Amino acid sequence: MVTEKSLRRAALAAMAVMVLLPLLSAGIWYGHDWEAHLLRMTSLNQALAHGQFPPLFDYWNPNQYGYSWQMFYPPLSSLLFLLARGLTFGLASDVLQMKLVFAFILAIGFSCAFYAGKREHHSLAAGTLCGLLFVTSVYFLNNLYVRFAVGECLAMAVMPLFVRGCSSLISDRRDSRLIPVSASLILLSNIPSVVVSLIFFLLFAALNARALFTRQNLLFLARSVLLILALTCLYWGPLLYHMLYSEVYAFKGMLFSYRHMDRYKSDLLQTLLGLPSQYGLTQHGTYSSPGLPLLLLSLAALLMPIARRGKTLLVAGLVMVLLTTNLMNWNWLPVHTPVINIMQFSWRLLMCACALLALYAVVPLQWLLTHRRKTAALMLTALLAAAWLPVKSALDQPLPRFQTTRLYADYLNTRTMQGNTYELLAAQTLPPTARDHLLTLPGGYINGYPTFHVSAPAPALYTLPYVMYAGYTLMVDGQRVAPVPLDDGFMGVRLPPGEHTVTLSYQTLIVIIPALVSLSTLLMLACLWVRKRLRPPMILIKPPGHLPE
Repeated sequence: MVTEKSLRRAALAAMAVMVLLPLLSAGIWYGHDWEAHLLRMTSLNQALAHGQFPPLFDYWNPNQYGYSWQMFYPPLSSLLFLLARGLTFGLASDVLQMKLVFAFILAIGFSCAFYAGKREHHSLAAGTLCGLLFVTSVYFLNNLYVRFAVGECLAMAVMPLFVRGCSSLISDRRDSRLIPVSASLILLSNIPSVVVSLIFFLLFAALNARALFTRQNLLFLARSVLLILALTCLYWGPLLYHMLYSEVYAFKGMLFSYRHMDRYKSDLLQTLLGLPSQYGLTQHGTYSSPGLPLLLLSLAALLMPIARRGKTLLVAGLVMVLLTTNLMNWNWLPVHTPVINIMQFSWRLLMCACALLALYAVVPLQWLLTHRRKTAALMLTALLAAAWLPVKSALDQPLPRFQTTRLYADYLNTRTMQGNTYELLAAQTLPPTARDHLLTLPGGYINGYPTFHVSAPAPALYTLPYVMYAGYTLMVDGQRVAPVPLDDGFMGVRLPPGEHTVTLSYQTLIVIIPALVSLSTLLMLACLWVRKRLRPPMILIKPPGHLPE
């Protein structure tokens, strides 16, 4: 006779085999953002190999012109790149290193959902099922195997902790500290995911206003905001500096309008059934859905006798699913409504929706496993079948070569995006400014920064083949010189006649000081946690003659 435990174990084993299949296959798959994350990883590897610390700029990958992924992209997934590099002693191929990062994200997603489910329902079995439901949610696997969205998928992987923290805040408060911890991890993973978390929290607050808005909770949330700012200072500190002093295109020219955002929503039927998108401007083949089985279990959970906070979490999750579809018109929002357009695509709301639904879809699934095992087996099979679609997409679309020379516009400066400069650069044509005095190849590197040996026959403005960012300085024959910003977004240096050595350098304190703030905050929290764990429990001694209650 099939037992509840054996069914659960069989489903877990089938899930593990299925979701790991693309990672165990030869080569790697095509995904929408594979080039961006390959460039992030290889630029990090190259900077470390050349002794650049902190590793910020890419002077080695073809057609990158000193592009800085590490300065502007949230850094948590870069730590996973470093972990994969360290575990393989720097000997792994790019394919293996990237696959290890995806394996880490899968493990993080399952672990976070397991912990959230276990603590929410006080059950190991519920935690296991929550991990299964979350990892097999169609949108989670879509981020891995269709979109190749490393940062977004990492943010989604820790989303169950944020949901559990919010739930705990209005109930047992055992895990309310997960709110600042998980929010910090989300911010360090993917910026649009922060907006998704904020929208969920506003929905959650509206549905639980009486329980949430107490003096104790408001003080806790205020302290949490300060803690989040301190923990994430290593990222937003340099970002704020460049927002003020660098004309980075992502800060000036890439904000989506709500009209544009509305054109990327999903079709209602395709979302409900978990079918590949064929609607609007969303890239066809994207799975913008939690999956039909997860939605059905969530609806069943609403009809069961669960706590009120559980029902509000389910309602918030289902509302967020509907907001991704063509039922929502984002043009209703005023043009100047702040923050929400940073999300860019409405279907990103599914990052949080899947975590919300998985947390309480456990309840009917657990009931089926206990009382209707055949039905439970069919439901588990349906969950795995829905999850197979994005996995199959990865298996059907192998990449012939895991190499790229693509130049992304995001973190170039606005001058580079004027005229036809970007088109020339994207086509691997060197910058047109001062072509007669263009320094093409460095003679070497000092601390990971290029150095040039120049023989100048006459006074001239020489062009360095690197994008200009605030914080750069030049050493000309040992003397510090400010670089000249050029009209095409590159940097120049004026040289008198003669032999010269020109070395590029960067004011790394722009990065190091915020990183020290975050590190000291983390160490302080770690010391407080250890102190609390080591402190002997207080034994309350009742006065003599006190009768037992």
